[in-house]
Order: sequence, then C-alpha cells, then structure tokens
Amino acid sequence: MKPPLAMVAILAGLAAVGAAGYQWLIRRPEPTTDGLLAAPGLNDRVEVVRDRWGIPHLFARGEDDLFFAQGYTHAQDRLWQMDFNRRFASGRLSEVVGESTLLLDRWMRVLSLRRSAEAAWPHTGPEACRAATRYAAGVNAVIDARVRENAWPLEFRLLRYRPERWTPADSLVLLRLM
Repeated sequence: MKPPLAMVAILAGLAAVGAAGYQWLIRRPEPTTDGLLAAPGLNDRVEVVRDRWGIPHLFARGEDDLFFAQGYTHAQDRLWQMDFNRRFASGRLSEVVGESTLLLDRWMRVLSLRRSAEAAWPHTGPEACRAATRYAAGVNAVIDARVRENAWPLEFRLLRYRPERWTPADSLVLLRLM
C-alpha cells in the first residue's frame, strides 16, 4: 500500500524544517576550525592546529600573540562555560538563571573570590598582567565577532543574554575558584 502523497509531502517538509533548525540552532555558532582566520589584535601570524579530537595546539612567534590566541580559542570553544563559571565564582549566577541560585550567589559573595581577585590585580607581576591582558583581548575578540555576526552559542540564546566583556580579573577569579 502506497502512503498518501500528502503524508509524504508533510514528512519531507518536517525533515527540511528540522534540518534547517538544526543548522540554525546548533551548527551555525560553532567556531571556525579550519582555514585562515584573521583576528584583530594579533601582532604576527599564529597557527592554530586542531587535532582529531578538536584540541587546539597553538604556535606563535611571541608570547603576546600566544596568550591572545589561547583566549581566542578558549572562547571559541567554551564561551558559555567561561561566562557561567565567572558568574558562579562572582556570585552573579542569578542574573541569568533566576532566583533559584540566590543562596548560592550569596555564599559565593561571602567567599569574596571576586573582591579578592580585584584586590590582587594591582599587585600581580608585570608578566602575569601582560599574559592575562592578552588572554582577555583574545576572549573579547571572539565576543566582538559574535556581536557583529549575531551568532551566539545555543546556551546564550536559550537563556536570552549576552556575556559581558572579559577582564584580566575574570581570569584571576577563576583561578581562585579552582
């Protein structure tokens, strides 16, 4: 027995909508992992080679570009996770997930990881400051590109928010969290 033509057309239409939705929701915001990518903020050429597991291996002529590329690739792959952890460590998770995390936010603020990191920043050595600043610039280059392209990972779209710019102190906050 042949299926009715209308049923075949409906199934084909649903498959097309599903494929388009998958492309828009899931695939579109994935990072560029091959080809040449120009990032404003680099002083020289940086080669990013991803192995078969997608792990980036960075090759740069200078440390400034190396730390920039590290921030860039981290943000390409894990921007939402980075922002979530920053908010968690800073006691600001409720701003994006709601009242259910208020108690946790209060506890994290009692621990003062954010305040401690910001107080430590002026006393951080010049090499570490430079590394953290370049790392933040790499993260922010990805955020800026996401703003220009309006291509946000699924988690940001589901929670309907955008990350704030990354600061060197954010990296110190995460170090304290670990």
